[in-house]
Amino acid sequence: VNLNSGKWSDFATVEKGGGDLVSLYAYLNKTSQLEAAKAVANLIGMTVVDLLPRMKQKIPIVPVPSDAPECMFKHPKYGSPTKMWPYHDADGNLAFYRARFDFMKDGKPDKAVLPITYCDIGNGKCAWRSKDIPGLKPLYNLPQLLSRPDVDVIVVEGEKAADAAQILFHGMVVTTWSGGGKAYEKTDWSYLKGRKVFLWPDADGPGYATIIGLTAYLQEKFKS
Repeated sequence: VNLNSGKWSDFATVEKGGGDLVSLYAYLNKTSQLEAAKAVANLIGMTVVDLLPRMKQKIPIVPVPSDAPECMFKHPKYGSPTKMWPYHDADGNLAFYRARFDFMKDGKPDKAVLPITYCDIGNGKCAWRSKDIPGLKPLYNLPQLLSRPDVDVIVVEGEKAADAAQILFHGMVVTTWSGGGKAYEKTDWSYLKGRKVFLWPDADGPGYATIIGLTAYLQEKFKS
């Protein structure tokens, strides 16, 4: 934890960290940003209203309102995204995007994939921001998954792989989870219950390890 800026990271896990005490509390206690803000405010003798402006308020609005402007988000460091993938809830409403940013780092190509969410930024204003939604996240292609209840399902790691596999396996539904790695624990997998599912790893060590972990997680979760 940087005591000057408030930024933190957990280098022992896949978590990249956050930028304030509230996000740290939410991470450690596995709760939403709003519940974490209430708890932190109570701990330091403030109200949430008093606390949020000091945090550069970004409260996700889920689902995205129908009158929200088109997402034209530009990252202050990485610029405009090279690709964006929409995630929808079970009713087909837009929940958030995952955006890929390609850039050069130390003279070599690099990338970052970040969540982009429509947020309440305070003072009666809303805007698209790089912010994850609270709670369990929907699966990628969830509306398609629900509209085709009788077909088999393929789970891959990453939206790019899901799009490519869907072209090859049009008789099935291909999905993935938001965030990669062990972020599958922050996903709502309930819509796969009772379906025939194939887990398809990336062809490398971390990819196989991730799918092995996901397999054990789902078996434990749905063993009943």
